[in-house]
Amino acid sequence: MRDFIHVDDIAAANLAAIEAEIEGFDAFNVCSGRPVSILDVASALSGARSDLDNRAPVVTGQHRSGDVRHIVADPAKAAEILGFRAAVDPADGLREFATAPLRGS
Repeated sequence: MRDFIHVDDIAAANLAAIEAEIEGFDAFNVCSGRPVSILDVASALSGARSDLDNRAPVVTGQHRSGDVRHIVADPAKAAEILGFRAAVDPADGLREFATAPLRGS
């Protein structure tokens, strides 16, 4: 499980931090707070690409030594102090990513 967040939400969090009237420095989790499995990510990407063979993705469940199995952050502090909440649903962001045109040079 991972906590995915869209780049538009990252930009919004940065703007909220700039506009906040906070003395000094502080740290905030810029996150959705919603766990998403790697299988869900692979399925969303595969499903969004109708031009590809729609075989079900295979996720083995194996992990690398030292890899953290689950990473989900708590967005409460950013919501309370900055008024920031992730707005882009992870499934929508993955669909957008999967169908984004390749950028030429």
